[in-house]
Amino acid sequence: MIEEVQQHIFWKLASLGVVAAAVSVTSPAAAAPLPGPGEWDHVGTSRFHDSGEDTTRYHSGIGRSAGGDFRACVYTASSTFTAYYLWEDDPDGNADEPVEGRSSDDLPCLVFRDIGRYVDGSNNRAEFYIRTPDHNAMRVEWYD
Repeated sequence: MIEEVQQHIFWKLASLGVVAAAVSVTSPAAAAPLPGPGEWDHVGTSRFHDSGEDTTRYHSGIGRSAGGDFRACVYTASSTFTAYYLWEDDPDGNADEPVEGRSSDDLPCLVFRDIGRYVDGSNNRAEFYIRTPDHNAMRVEWYD
């Protein structure tokens, strides 16, 4: 029945001189854009939580990078000046390392250049998170 309706619509449009093209996507993988050089590829989203540790007690979840440049878009309800710090997560028992700090003047997106030296481990990725004193920080979108 559906095919008959589609054929009827096609012939009606054709008789009016209208040309239409239809594209069918059969799988989610076919619809996903391929990562490319020179483009920001969305690699994840994480929320902030209260670690209770220190003055930069609000920590995001982990974002992973293959190296090069890395972007973190931080979304907050705060309107006051504050700081955001990118830290390398080292789950193998080594201490986490501070990478670079930025101010809220740079929001929403913070770009960190040449972070390839932090790539390690069996997944060949660098794992990062944001630390901030901003209790209104909600989420971070990661781009590699």
